[in-house]
Amino acid sequence: AGLGFSGGVMMYVSFAEIFPESRTLFEHHGLKPAMAYFWATFCVFAGMLLLRMMAFVVHLLDKDEVHEGQAPHEIEAAKNGANENNETTENTPADAEAGKVEERALSPRREAKHLKTIGLQTALAIAIHNVPEGLAGYVGTLNDPSVGITLSVAI
Repeated sequence: AGLGFSGGVMMYVSFAEIFPESRTLFEHHGLKPAMAYFWATFCVFAGMLLLRMMAFVVHLLDKDEVHEGQAPHEIEAAKNGANENNETTENTPADAEAGKVEERALSPRREAKHLKTIGLQTALAIAIHNVPEGLAGYVGTLNDPSVGITLSVAI
């Protein structure tokens, strides 16, 4: 519920505050109102496309994880260790029948490397998430402090 509320606030701020301000700035720089509206709309959809491409790249980099939007048969195949041809790769039929599939324990060295990788991925995700918000807040405040304050509260 909290994520839905946050998403709604961000959408409201984007369309009630930032979009009209963007259109006004395009007009201020000499574009006709129709072209200013076109470029402001283009920027919204370009941002959507950029985020979708980022999600695709993240999915490629993290193939072993189950992601929202995956088909149920893909999730089940990932859980059962099946490859693209639905052939079992790790579990034997005896393991499946017994219902006992033991997870392989990582050596301390591999576990440390795995934790370091997770830490770096987390740091990268936080940076990717916060840099655009910081830039938006900075640029919004430079132009109009009320937009910057509204944006900062929404973020």
